[in-house]
Amino acid sequence: MYGDNGTESGFLIEYHFDDRNGPHYWSGDHIGHEAQEEWTLDPNSAVRFSRKADAEMVMVGVLGLKLPALNVRAESHEWG
Repeated sequence: MYGDNGTESGFLIEYHFDDRNGPHYWSGDHIGHEAQEEWTLDPNSAVRFSRKADAEMVMVGVLGLKLPALNVRAESHEWG
């Protein structure tokens, strides 16, 4: 989605590992949620969703999570 100021917005699936490097974003390269290879620190490499509901459906149906998940959430992001 594009805002009035030309920025793109959407939802990313964020995972907060215990390594304190900040959030990791689901890249869509692998199915599952436990191995760090499925996640990237670069939000530009993450799968983007137009709606939060779509991101949450992937979290449950593809990644096998139960919501609410302690370390994983769908968060709104903007790109300019």
